[in-house]
Amino acid sequence: MREKKISNKIFDPFENFRLITENSYIEARYNGPLYGVVDVAGAKNMVTKILIAALSGETGKVKIRNIPWIGEMDITLSLCKRLGVDFKINPDKTLELKIDGFKNPEVRFDSYLGNRVSLLFAGPVLYKLGKANISKPKGCEIGERKIDFHLAGFQAFGIKIKEYDDYLGLTLKHKEFKPATITLPFPSVGATENLLIIASMTKGVSVIKNAAIEPEILEMVKILQKSGVSIKIDANRNFIIKGGPHKIIDVIDIMPDRVEAFSWGIAALSTKGDIFVKYAQQDHLLTPLSVLLDMGAGIEIYPDGIRFFYKKNLKPIKVTTQTYPGFPTDFQQPLSILLSQCNGISQIHETIFENRFRYLERIKTIATSGRIEIMNTCPKNEPCRFYGYNYPHVAKINGPICLGKGDLQIDDLRAGFALLNAGILSEGIKIYGIKLLYRGYENIVEKMQSLGADVKLVI
Repeated sequence: MREKKISNKIFDPFENFRLITENSYIEARYNGPLYGVVDVAGAKNMVTKILIAALSGETGKVKIRNIPWIGEMDITLSLCKRLGVDFKINPDKTLELKIDGFKNPEVRFDSYLGNRVSLLFAGPVLYKLGKANISKPKGCEIGERKIDFHLAGFQAFGIKIKEYDDYLGLTLKHKEFKPATITLPFPSVGATENLLIIASMTKGVSVIKNAAIEPEILEMVKILQKSGVSIKIDANRNFIIKGGPHKIIDVIDIMPDRVEAFSWGIAALSTKGDIFVKYAQQDHLLTPLSVLLDMGAGIEIYPDGIRFFYKKNLKPIKVTTQTYPGFPTDFQQPLSILLSQCNGISQIHETIFENRFRYLERIKTIATSGRIEIMNTCPKNEPCRFYGYNYPHVAKINGPICLGKGDLQIDDLRAGFALLNAGILSEGIKIYGIKLLYRGYENIVEKMQSLGADVKLVI
């Protein structure tokens, strides 16, 4: 296999993602601290959902700015093309989207990499065509990630569901959605976004109780509100939506990716380096930044970004993942690599997904000192919805952990960055399954190289 630097032709911004195969890998080894400036791309967890929310509007055109060139966008735009939706991607990272033009109710994938965003197409496609065939979502291997909340919400809005082996056949019982009041058993991000999009198209008042309130969701609320949809949020995380036909605003801006921003901060600190993360925003990172400050990290906040720098030995810490505004589950994989470099015992209690430590089991195979222990028992006096279920959802990391040589496989997107970070601390590893990594991180190898990391992509 030969090394090749994948070009990033501006008019084919997803070429990186398409060229990578299951045999592709990234080689990484330690080359000293990371230094420099790195730009944060538009938020993966906002852009595809906002694109679909835009399709809920009446006819017209929408320009979406600060589009990240990531695989998740390629997958989503492929679905748009299949539906008959016209769009144009531009060199300035804008996407021009034509709202009308739905011709095909098939929201189905050809690839095992089909993402969970397929479910969110249900509302707009049903609204405009009266039926939709939706691939059963797949995605990262971090737990069961059941879609029960979505399906219960669909039924409440008057959607009839017929289940097939690999897809869901959806039709409207009546000619339009009916208003609904839905209580989510858990504040699921995906279910909240999905039901919010459907409610925005539903004439009358709908209520989503116990909703998620992540920044990306609040951005969706703001965009729908600017488009004429009345959305109130009460003190109990309940959304009250007065929906109906609406025209989406002409221009939408995508917020910077807060997970990517935190990931680069961790890479700086774990290598004892100094990185200015351009476009990182403090108000999206309040709890994670305080966790790093408690450890003794160097952090300076500026209007155009955040500087992360190593200034002294970092202290081990105990962290519990929670629904926003608590410490987010997507941040624990990058953080674990920093904890592995601390002197002492750290703990991560994962309460969102029941099986998100597979990457730590893989890291254990190249550890030459220190210890990582994965446990099934919840910490004392900490509430957890997994109590008594015997899930491997507590990790103890006794560092510092030295990392040797070996091959590692990526199981989920955020763990992909964690393994890459481990790689630039190691004696030399090969990382496989990198298509998952490229689904969520833009030009990841090139950015790492610009900071001084010894990494290369082999296809």
